[in-house]
Amino acid sequence: MQHVMSYHGVAVIAIAVLVFVLLARGRLSVEVSSLTLLAALALLFQLFPYTVDGRHLRATEFFYGFGHEALIAIACLMVHGHALVTTGALEPLARVLGRLWAWNAHVALLAVLVTSMALSSVLNDTPVVVLMIPVLVSVALRTGTSPSKTLMPMNFAVLAGGMATTIGTSTNLLVVSIAGDLGLRPFGMFDFTSIAATAAVPALLYLWLIAPRLLADRQPPMQSTERRIYQAVLRVQTGSYPDGRTLSQTLEHTGNRMRVERVQRGGGDYLVRLPTLKLAAGDMLFVRDTRENIKEFEQALDSKLHDVAVEASAPKDTEDDKKKEEDREQLAELVITDDSDLAGRTLRDARFYDRYGLAVIALHRPPTGAILDRDLADVGLLSGDVLLV
Repeated sequence: MQHVMSYHGVAVIAIAVLVFVLLARGRLSVEVSSLTLLAALALLFQLFPYTVDGRHLRATEFFYGFGHEALIAIACLMVHGHALVTTGALEPLARVLGRLWAWNAHVALLAVLVTSMALSSVLNDTPVVVLMIPVLVSVALRTGTSPSKTLMPMNFAVLAGGMATTIGTSTNLLVVSIAGDLGLRPFGMFDFTSIAATAAVPALLYLWLIAPRLLADRQPPMQSTERRIYQAVLRVQTGSYPDGRTLSQTLEHTGNRMRVERVQRGGGDYLVRLPTLKLAAGDMLFVRDTRENIKEFEQALDSKLHDVAVEASAPKDTEDDKKKEEDREQLAELVITDDSDLAGRTLRDARFYDRYGLAVIALHRPPTGAILDRDLADVGLLSGDVLLV
């Protein structure tokens, strides 16, 4: 008998395809896309209930899965893995692997693969990958090697090891739990081990000896930290050196070393960078240079690299207080990561200064080198951006 897919099945496939497109485009976060999928499925089956053998499947039954013990176990393992990463508990492991890598890279890679396989057999494979990524990237930065030749083999080693036990992968957990719900014989912890080991041994040899030779040599974006060029905005203050002087005089005051990309007046129009352009208080000079030179230009011109408006409501400090504050100032670099809350937002929207008390004075955006065309507070931040604070 030929079965025809119902409109419920067609609708579910269409919704799943839509969610995959949203995830691939990256416009929305994974959380928003996932919740959109759940809401769409719940709405579909609430408005158009699915009936099988006289039983109606409604929206509420989609939420019963959140109480399934397999899903709760997976969620707990994910929390456990993220906690290890966040607390820095893996940093000693990174140091040991770094020393091992410096002694013999081939032996270190074998140790990583074996460790990943062993961990994923007793700990869900997804948290193991989450745990190992920062460790291997940290080792790559310490040893000056490429992480691309270790991350992919590690990932497949984790998958191979995860098949060995009933708790090794999310799929095993779900299948074993569902089989028990259907009344089948319960699976033991190591019922899959002998079968998985048959594939794991040749897989280990391939991932250790062959796979690294086939992978491209890609350096991490933070590998080189020398001569990083930042983009910054110098704000001309009342009574400062540029106030009332021409652009050429201002550049001469810095030994003609300062590179001004553009000049904006009062947050409005951009001015033509003529040597005779007369600067005034409130003008913004968009400059590009190293962190040391940018700070030097700030001091030489008695201008500001951060928006003083955010401190307007703060109590006025005395000259001695200002001097003590300047002596305590330190420069630091912050990297925007893929999972950062700042990715895709502006500093103004995130209220960065109010939340952290840090003044952002420059931005480095590899590798495009795009020219800054607005105030730093209004620039949409991207993964890989480096903030000088």
